[in-house]
Amino acid sequence: MLPFGAWLAFTAAALILAIQHDAWFGAAGVFGWGATVMLAGDNFVQPALIGGAARLPLVWTLIGILGGLETFGLVGLFAGPVVMAALYSIWRDWTTPGAAVVDRVGLC
Repeated sequence: MLPFGAWLAFTAAALILAIQHDAWFGAAGVFGWGATVMLAGDNFVQPALIGGAARLPLVWTLIGILGGLETFGLVGLFAGPVVMAALYSIWRDWTTPGAAVVDRVGLC
């Protein structure tokens, strides 16, 4: 749950590898692989998991995560998608004629 804990861990591992063993290509590989995994996880896997549970599109989930994190800090990581789900639900009800009535009756 540390926001940058993994980044610190593989950066430290790459620096130790480069300094102690003089393996610059290995250090670059460790850092590159760690950055690739973290960027994919932060930008695709986490929003897909959060958005799938809340039935939010990927872009709305990303905006909720990043905006919530910027506004509320670590709590916003969880509160941001909740606010976006509420806003998305209101927006969907306003733009889809009769959607609110059908959803409340339980026909969908």
